Amino acid sequence: MLENEFILKLNEKLESSERIFYFKSISINEKLGIIEINFLINYQIYNEVLTNELKNKVEKIVKELISNCLIPGDIAEIKVVYSKTNSDTKNIINKIIVYMQENHKNIQPFFLGEDKYK
Repeated sequence: MLENEFILKLNEKLESSERIFYFKSISINEKLGIIEINFLINYQIYNEVLTNELKNKVEKIVKELISNCLIPGDIAEIKVVYSKTNSDTKNIINKIIVYMQENHKNIQPFFLGEDKYK
């Protein structure tokens, strides 16, 4: 996944082992004064790496980064949401292979790199 400037700034303040976040979305509710930042985290490491300590650290960093861009009083609350994802590269490739094997058997040899026509 591509990293945006926000994730790069976040990662500068995290240890290399804590850099597990991908930016998913930001939503702003001006009426309630809430900004919600949503991060994607690989489902395989979600429970073991995303501890309460790391959540607190990330929320503090996010609030600091966002607060630097706001006019005081504009936003009452900044929320950080974490979503599990299974969209890492290896998993996507495996899902494509399974799909191709089940639905396009004639493409399978080329797709898997087999050259049985030599």
